Amino acid sequence: MIQRARGFTLIELLVVISIISILSSIVLPSLNQARVKAKATATAEQVRQLHNSIAFYISDTKIYPPFRCIPPCDVNGDPLASPMGVSGWNGPYRPSFYNTVHNWGGAIGYTPFPSSGLDFDGDGIKDYLIDLDDDVPGEGWELNHGQIPVSALRIIDGIIDDGNLSTGQARGRDETDLCGAGMGALTGNGSNTQWEICPATGELYIKLLSL
Repeated sequence: MIQRARGFTLIELLVVISIISILSSIVLPSLNQARVKAKATATAEQVRQLHNSIAFYISDTKIYPPFRCIPPCDVNGDPLASPMGVSGWNGPYRPSFYNTVHNWGGAIGYTPFPSSGLDFDGDGIKDYLIDLDDDVPGEGWELNHGQIPVSALRIIDGIIDDGNLSTGQARGRDETDLCGAGMGALTGNGSNTQWEICPATGELYIKLLSL
């Protein structure tokens, strides 16, 4: 007599599905966290490279790069890649920076607030900032398609600074902060206008060097 092979019962199938669901709920978040950490670490390295490039520029020329350059500026408009008549220039310091974006697609820029007489952290010293922007180059500023998750901002801050978005040399904005983590009111050069350095959600400002 031919015996029919025994199949799985409904209860057994439900048990297997439940086990797979439980394992997925444990493994997938860990994979996502690892992916975010890897992207944040790579972005922190981009910041370090840009910081070093600007430091070499300042060492050679004794001035800050004279103006902001974030994508889509080109090599001819980037003071780190082209001498542009600056005395002591010995670059290129970062020939490909003019088209650099971070791992969430936003532009990486540097902001010459010293040329405007602005003080980032209220210590009385004019500052120069590196900006991890939330805007994708070529898109409108209101679209914010390059936002960095707050969890990743904290990882980046922890690698290059103190891990706190409200203190130290790197400042960002978390879910509870309505105005850029203690940036403070800043006086514009040559006027009584008050400026506030207030990164949007998904951005990070990093204080560079002071002259």
